[in-house]
Amino acid sequence: MNTVNSPSYFSQTDFSSEGFACRLANLVDLSQKKNGHRPILFLCIGSDRVPGDCLGPLVGYKLERLCDTMQHTFVVCGSLAHPVHAVNLRQKLHYVKHLGNFLTIAIDASIGAKENLGMLCLSNSALYPGEGVAKSLPPVGEISITGVTSCEDNPIPFHRQSVPLSFVMNLADEIYQGLFTFLTAYFQTVPYTESMLLQATDLHSPDRRNQTYLNAACTADPFQRQAHILP
Repeated sequence: MNTVNSPSYFSQTDFSSEGFACRLANLVDLSQKKNGHRPILFLCIGSDRVPGDCLGPLVGYKLERLCDTMQHTFVVCGSLAHPVHAVNLRQKLHYVKHLGNFLTIAIDASIGAKENLGMLCLSNSALYPGEGVAKSLPPVGEISITGVTSCEDNPIPFHRQSVPLSFVMNLADEIYQGLFTFLTAYFQTVPYTESMLLQATDLHSPDRRNQTYLNAACTADPFQRQAHILP
């Protein structure tokens, strides 16, 4: 769970997947020119047990299936089946760091002002997971995508709020539509070197749909052993 600070992109009822994709393409292009072309990794953060905080896992779930049709051209970390949350974030970041050099796009739910509820934020800066619920976690991502699912002035703790799942799903759908539009255009114009394609393919072996390359990092994950409700 993240807080919104100086957002570079907002969209509400008039969401445009083309506009979102265009803005994201500009941010990715700037990062790739500065640091060299790298495989894209979507780090989708949140808990699948809390409706208001499942935005990241929902987007990750959708991206995993899109990845099946795009021939290993990007990597997904965090989904409904294998969420990345406060307990295992550091472990996953450590594991990803040793897999390769990625352009990381972080996706998370946010706490924001009441008037921004339901808005999306696209920024060329890292996000701070858990900041909205007083968790101290490392910043993640060169680019961040957040959706405001809760109000900062709500006196009820975030993990106990009754956020409608349909509301969060609508935000996840919008983000996915924007990412689909971006990825479809991006991989038609950006050449990948053979080594980059091999790296992305290796990360998904042997069973990409089960995300085995990241599941190995879950062996000591408390979330796999007992039912924790995490912020």
